[in-house]
Amino acid sequence: ISIMNNIDNRDYFRLSDKIDAQYKLISPDQVSSEKADQHFADAAELSVFKELYALDMENQEILRELDSQNHLLGKFLANISQRVDLISQKVILNDYWDANALSPNIIDISEGGASFKDHQYLADGTQLALRLIFTEAMLGIFCYAQVRNCQKEEDSEAYRTGVEFIGLNPMDRKIVARHILRQQSEARRHQLHSQPDISPMKTSKEP
Repeated sequence: ISIMNNIDNRDYFRLSDKIDAQYKLISPDQVSSEKADQHFADAAELSVFKELYALDMENQEILRELDSQNHLLGKFLANISQRVDLISQKVILNDYWDANALSPNIIDISEGGASFKDHQYLADGTQLALRLIFTEAMLGIFCYAQVRNCQKEEDSEAYRTGVEFIGLNPMDRKIVARHILRQQSEARRHQLHSQPDISPMKTSKEP
């Protein structure tokens, strides 16, 4: 059984999706001595969105409690939270998301690793600093990863590279898990809406 299959079996939530990514080659010494975000110039800006996300998670329970006691106040604060989300999304889309960029896009992600297509071959064992942008959640995370598999695609100049995350912290793991659950939920809704109506047709009785 391949290493990537072991990763697949270990991770119970997995879903193919498009996430903007950027990576930088690093040495093993840097993994133990430096934080992953130190390799990216925009780390400070993206960290603000993660802090907002952490605050939002803390506020959800407070908003539910307030709504049960004072519906108007709860709705007012929820609207403010939504406005902040919309502003964050606008900044992310303008400054960090480029649909035509040549950077690799994540095509498969789990709490344990990810895979992406790129035109550069990466040998097994190569260590990377990763920056992942989740535009729907308006979040960016930084982490280290190690290449576990890199294969050239048929009829293409691109390589499909599988990586395993190294020491993903609890908050980033939660971001990945919530992203996958949200995508799975949307996929199920789409599947239900696309199913044809097979309920039996009612026939009218002859008078």
